[in-house]
Amino acid sequence: MVDRVSQSPGYREQVEDITADKRGRVILASTLRRLQPLALDVAQTDTPLRVNGDYLYADPDSTGKIYVKLNSGAEDAFPLTAQAAVEGIPIKDILVSWAAQPGLVMNLWYGYQARFKPPQQSIASIGSILTPVNLNAEDARYFLFGDDETADGEAFYSGSPAGPVAGQVSLVQLFNPAGSGKIVYVDAIDAGDSTATDRIELRENAAALGGLINTGINKNGGGAVGVAQLRAGASAAPGGTVVHSKNCIINEMREFGQKAPIRLPEGRGVFVVSFTANHLFLGNFQWREKLT
Repeated sequence: MVDRVSQSPGYREQVEDITADKRGRVILASTLRRLQPLALDVAQTDTPLRVNGDYLYADPDSTGKIYVKLNSGAEDAFPLTAQAAVEGIPIKDILVSWAAQPGLVMNLWYGYQARFKPPQQSIASIGSILTPVNLNAEDARYFLFGDDETADGEAFYSGSPAGPVAGQVSLVQLFNPAGSGKIVYVDAIDAGDSTATDRIELRENAAALGGLINTGINKNGGGAVGVAQLRAGASAAPGGTVVHSKNCIINEMREFGQKAPIRLPEGRGVFVVSFTANHLFLGNFQWREKLT
């Protein structure tokens, strides 16, 4: 089979000291040719340059940007910057244009059957076995466990019964008081009626309800109490905005699950409430407290 590329006149013009193997195929000394570096200080428009090949490549030392038309001024111009190339198309002449770019240059290479690959990027090292990068204890905990591991002063839980009171519904609330300096994130809530089958609701509000029970038990045993207030009591009209409703049978605790924690800024609260008056009711909360 005849190697049409190696036998073409244009190809032979680009090679020097041509020899042949035993089957008469051309063995070339080189197919890589470089144009005189283009100084881009002064703008040019459709300046013709003579090349022969099937690729045109701008090497990594190029610092500017030019526009190239292949073979004919009727062709569309494409931008060429460092390490950009066009390959696999016969090229005889090119027309180059560029805006004035003082101090910048363009180095163009051409020829046949070359393929250029940009250098692989390396990943910067931030440490080694001998000099490891150390995280402080808090950052390491979040990196490894997220919020699943307890730290003192962050995670709390508490629960309380409420009622029964004649003519009133029972409720248990978690409230973040104004001026607390903390944002409260409610992770888990469960509630239930120990008197009878009932419908229970989760409501959101902006007022402290009922009597203060405590400010939470630190999940880090023996740690300080939190700022969020667990409150329990009864009300004839508890108000608030209904967020979620559930039905439960006697002595059944129902969870109010959510994919993301409920965020309580200062002065906001959530509470669980028995829908039926004069019932003994239970509510439990788990939460975290973060500085605002």
